[in-house]
Amino acid sequence: MKLKKIVRQTIRNLIMENASILDTLPVSNLQRNKFIIVADMQAPQSEIGVYLCNVEDYDEEFGEVTDYFGKMNISNIGKRTMQVTGSGISSRYRRKGFGALLYNVALALCTSQNLWLMSDREQVTSQADRIWDTWKSMPDVYVIDQTDHKQPDETHYATLYDDYDPDVDFFLTKTRDDDFNQASFEDNHAKFSSYSDDDPRAQWGDMVKDWWYFFDDDYKEDFLESGLTKRYMMKDAANFIKALESQDLLYKI
Repeated sequence: MKLKKIVRQTIRNLIMENASILDTLPVSNLQRNKFIIVADMQAPQSEIGVYLCNVEDYDEEFGEVTDYFGKMNISNIGKRTMQVTGSGISSRYRRKGFGALLYNVALALCTSQNLWLMSDREQVTSQADRIWDTWKSMPDVYVIDQTDHKQPDETHYATLYDDYDPDVDFFLTKTRDDDFNQASFEDNHAKFSSYSDDDPRAQWGDMVKDWWYFFDDDYKEDFLESGLTKRYMMKDAANFIKALESQDLLYKI
């Protein structure tokens, strides 16, 4: 009995160490309420679905979730990177830490496939925004990779050496391996009214006007500060997944 208690506590500590987005994660609540997490991994390189449901709503024999009260959708956006395209939990189970747990499970599963995870590239709620910012502040738990803006020949139809020079008119780096749409950051964190367009590259006839804010140091500072401009992996994803599976709390389809 004592050994079982030690094992349970060790697993709980491991989960907390790897996934503490809130003060506590509701792992014990999963067990007490007979809740489980089911991951649809049938096409992990293109889509992953993560469900929060009751034990009786998962048919393990047929690999089917018949009902659920929480779900995350993750889709591939290229460059070995997945984005969260949707997430939601029934109002009855909100503010209990289940959302944070689902996000960490999704991240661990992506990491297990050698894939990065980042936020939806178009829109992120304020609640989800807090998760990405928390991950950004925990480099001991998460691998954090700073991404970049797409270059203007991709986004604004700029023409080479007319209004676009690839040796000058990039944002962070010339490499395109980490370039993504950054609309969610711009909607949530950019303060466009405070950015200057005094840089000569921001003027008509030289640079695409839609990119004028790229040349303001304050914009770059806001960009680098945001968790929405980064992609993530979990450093100890294998043990995180194993800990949940060993307690019959995580199943894969």
